[in-house]
Amino acid sequence: AFNWRLRRLVKYGLVSKETFSHASPEPLYVITDSGNLCLESHGDFYLSESPFLNGKRLEGVSICHCLQLNSIQLAFLRTKHLNQWIPEARLLALMRLGTSPYAKAYDAVVELLLESRLIRFGLEYEHTLKSARRYAEIREALEAERTLECILYLTPSRELITALARHLRGCRRRIVF
Repeated sequence: AFNWRLRRLVKYGLVSKETFSHASPEPLYVITDSGNLCLESHGDFYLSESPFLNGKRLEGVSICHCLQLNSIQLAFLRTKHLNQWIPEARLLALMRLGTSPYAKAYDAVVELLLESRLIRFGLEYEHTLKSARRYAEIREALEAERTLECILYLTPSRELITALARHLRGCRRRIVF
């Protein structure tokens, strides 16, 4: 049923099938402008800007980052504890509208249901190290956070965790690596 629906979306130009060999050996399906307009007409406004495009240039790093975040989301889904996943695109749209309850646009805001208790946290997936100045800005945003009790940072390496911990040491917001 999924494949049938996806083929129909491609056939009617709402989704396109693209190959990004540097990001994935499998083809990726990308929403088109027509697909975006269709979603927006039904109230899903947050997809109006592709996270893969900077102007009209494809950003391979962004594609890889989004695919890795998708893998993280799927891992949470497999646990059967994922109650809600709010992606960065929606968080950015809420910030632009001035209606975001969060201090920054995290890679995702995740809500898990564990033993009848809801746990909500900001999720950041850090694949590459940023500048010290950028981490100072991030730390400032994290310290301004009033909605979330905790931020979870995931990284692909222990070295990156160590560097992140050094940059964010002393932050008044609870950060878990």
